[in-house]
Amino acid sequence: MHDARFPFGNYGTFKCVLDLFLLLSEKGMTVNEHSSRQEMRHGTDGSHPYTQKYPQIEDRDIPKEMIREILDAAMMAPSAGNSQPWQFVVVNDRETLDATKDIHPHLKMVTQAKVGILLCADLSLEKFPGYWTQDCSAAMQNMLLAIHGLGLGAVWTGVYPMEDRVKAFTTMFNLPEKVIPLGFVPIGWPAQTIKSESRYKEERVHYNTY
Repeated sequence: MHDARFPFGNYGTFKCVLDLFLLLSEKGMTVNEHSSRQEMRHGTDGSHPYTQKYPQIEDRDIPKEMIREILDAAMMAPSAGNSQPWQFVVVNDRETLDATKDIHPHLKMVTQAKVGILLCADLSLEKFPGYWTQDCSAAMQNMLLAIHGLGLGAVWTGVYPMEDRVKAFTTMFNLPEKVIPLGFVPIGWPAQTIKSESRYKEERVHYNTY
């Protein structure tokens, strides 16, 4: 159902994110506390590599129902003109999953993951050219929130705009010409709980003008 208050998506988008926050609230946790279970940190080269604080993953399979729930959350993300310009490649073949470490410098941990999801932009679906990076990043964040909400661990490893990575993932997964890989997400069951301090910086907040 479209709602004029959400011009770039729909009410379902808002409700999906709200439900995730409510889920965390029921557990008595903040989003920051919950996401710190696997401590994602932004790399200087545009990637989000695992840190040494997240060395252990439990040897447990991830049910198909959970993967569906994760993808459903991703697809509820807002997008320009509600174009939903994304495609997903779910990687659960062990040999293929392990091979991704050879085409990305920050995927050495992928051999422990049970599933990987490659989030791509489909330029043929765009209504407003150029907005796909925002659209797909919103889908990525929704996906990460859903993953954490399910008690899983994940990391956003950046692919775009690194040309060598884009080419490598495009080749490995036989992506069509107008499909661009944004990022790859290895997923597993974290074997430990990690806490991090708030990253809030008052000096980064500006009211009414910079």
